[in-house]
Amino acid sequence: MKLTPMKPGWKRALKWTGLVAVLFFAFVAFAHTPWGRPMLAWLSGVPGCPAGFGEGDPAKVEAFRRQSLADRTAGTAPAHGSTRPALAGVPSSFELGKTSRQEVEAWLGPAISQCKPLREGQALSCENPKLASSAAGLPVGDLHLQFDADVLVAVDVIYAESDATQAMTHLASVSDVLVKGVGPATKTHGEVEPTWLAAQPLRQTLREFRYRGYVAQLSVTNLGSRGIRMREQYQWTAM
Repeated sequence: MKLTPMKPGWKRALKWTGLVAVLFFAFVAFAHTPWGRPMLAWLSGVPGCPAGFGEGDPAKVEAFRRQSLADRTAGTAPAHGSTRPALAGVPSSFELGKTSRQEVEAWLGPAISQCKPLREGQALSCENPKLASSAAGLPVGDLHLQFDADVLVAVDVIYAESDATQAMTHLASVSDVLVKGVGPATKTHGEVEPTWLAAQPLRQTLREFRYRGYVAQLSVTNLGSRGIRMREQYQWTAM
């Protein structure tokens, strides 16, 4: 039986379908790497997911968070400094394991009305909070704060769209605070250079600080038409 040659139009369609499929699976694979994981929050609409900021039994969620931090998430080397900073860009940094809920609520001010409690109040989830003092002037898109016995133990913040220069300046500033407070970055990816980040969609600059009982992850991602986004994640547990 003689096969009919495929028309050029169909060939082009199949090529584009294959290309889209490859790009999609490549994107999903990248999003599940340490560098791409921050994008999962924008895909799912649930920022804070890797840190366990969801509904559920408070005691079980906190126990899971602590175990994950001890087993997989944190590093094994002790921090060089004595502090465990969080949100280093605000006028006076929070310190995990020390900053109280009262201090956090005072910082939130009227913006606390834009937050909802989760897990019997052990966590606060804030969407587009209008904060009087936001890091380096970056507007906050989503903010999640987790407490244990009314002490701050984890923070996850995704800033709203900003330009590459502003985001990179903030990343460098926070990195400096973390280097002085806990030690050098334990993992780096990408360049702290606005032109490098802005040159291509899906580029990301990452700085991680993984020490015994403490993790901080800073990332700036070029989301193409969705703009430049910065994320800060912090976790602590007593070891």
